[in-house]
Amino acid sequence: MKKKGFTLVEVLVATVILLTAIIGTSAFFYFNRQSLVKARLKRQATISAVNKIEELKGMDYYSLTAGTLSDTALLANAPADIKVTIGEEPEDGIGYLPVTVEVTWDDDKEELSLSTFLTH
Repeated sequence: MKKKGFTLVEVLVATVILLTAIIGTSAFFYFNRQSLVKARLKRQATISAVNKIEELKGMDYYSLTAGTLSDTALLANAPADIKVTIGEEPEDGIGYLPVTVEVTWDDDKEELSLSTFLTH
């Protein structure tokens, strides 16, 4: 008489293979989610920096003075610091100001910086 069914070793091997697949898949989804959150924050930081530059472009050129300005913003309900640095107008008489906007978030672990020139 031939017995039907699985041996204990076969069941254990199948269980280990199944658990490995489940753990691998869940780890993939976890790290993918983390990447999506970071990308979202970076995109929102870029938008905040561009908005700050556009705000400066809308101001009177001659009212802008060299120095550093600080501001805060929310990126996906997380606080972020915005630092605007306006440089000195070069002595060559071309009439432009170098501007750098730095956005830092996640307890200063992440940073994004945009630079441009404002002309009159």
